[in-house]
Amino acid sequence: MLAKGFHGDFKSPIVQFGDLVTLNYGKSLPARDREPGNIRVYGSNGQCGWHNAPLRDGPTVILGRKGQGPLGVEWCPWPFWVIDTAYFVTTDPERIDLRYFYYLADYIGLNHLKHGTSNPSLQREVFYNQAFPLPDLPTQRKITGILSAYDGLIENNLRRIRILEEMAQSLYREWFVHFRFPGHESTPMVDSPLGPIPKGWEVKTVEDAVKRFPVGKKYSNKTVNETGTVPVLDQGKSGIIGYHDDEPGFKASEENPVIVFANHTCYQRIIQYPFSAIQNVLPFRSNSAIERNLYWLHWATKDVIEFNDYKGHWPEFIAKKLIFPPTEVCDAFGKIAETSIRSIYCLERRNQTLRQTRDLLLPKLLSGQHAP
Repeated sequence: MLAKGFHGDFKSPIVQFGDLVTLNYGKSLPARDREPGNIRVYGSNGQCGWHNAPLRDGPTVILGRKGQGPLGVEWCPWPFWVIDTAYFVTTDPERIDLRYFYYLADYIGLNHLKHGTSNPSLQREVFYNQAFPLPDLPTQRKITGILSAYDGLIENNLRRIRILEEMAQSLYREWFVHFRFPGHESTPMVDSPLGPIPKGWEVKTVEDAVKRFPVGKKYSNKTVNETGTVPVLDQGKSGIIGYHDDEPGFKASEENPVIVFANHTCYQRIIQYPFSAIQNVLPFRSNSAIERNLYWLHWATKDVIEFNDYKGHWPEFIAKKLIFPPTEVCDAFGKIAETSIRSIYCLERRNQTLRQTRDLLLPKLLSGQHAP
């Protein structure tokens, strides 16, 4: 039976992944054992850290193996380390182009192939049994070239997103870590539990600062559709696991955004549109008792906690201490950061359209249709 997403007749022979590729287990590398370096560490949903030595050299494709969250498919052209929640792929290069395999696996997806409840996993035999059309190598490379052009546009937008994020992050550090905010020259420093801070600033916990909101009906891989009017947020970097056409669980907007925290993966982002969510996607805004600008709150709480195991991180997250500046300083930062966030949102929407177009192209190219 053809894998999910492939329908109709194809001119190319139908084969199974097990005839062409091998899924290799990663190796455990807890955060405490990682040394500073430039080697990317991958887990079940993409990069999860850095190390100073590779497990293997690239290129390869990383496939998520287990966990309640979404399982990622990552193209990895460089030396890498894969932990034991993911696989890395080796192929028969005489029959299948590695990049072509990446597009196939990404198109088919992994989440619907997981088995189990408490800690669902992708079993190798299940993946190996997925069948798909396999044209000859020249045709594979031609298809890969067409799809890679879309990836180039996506990557260019991602670079712009990273620059915008780094600009906002640098400004946050300048004002709220190095305390070189507007008017700092005339503000004396005083002692606090976190060391010297500007006079009039306070130290509070994340729990003091935030108010959590419910997300309504929770969705899963089995209850979402490939298309729809309402996106369903997941806990991974990709952000969206699927769609539905019911009422959204949370009505965010560009005028009234919300911060979402992924309880198991610690990813955090600002959402500016109505959405629903899977379990353990936790929306929050500023606590009205000590209200501060939402964009300041995002950068103040972002990365205060790092992923250290696939578990619930919210209790640890809300126990962290924050330095609270006066409202007017947070508002001044927020006005600048909001511009970056709105630009990022536009670029993310462009990338979503590019990905959807790219994914629609693969079966058409395999059936002999030409790219637009």
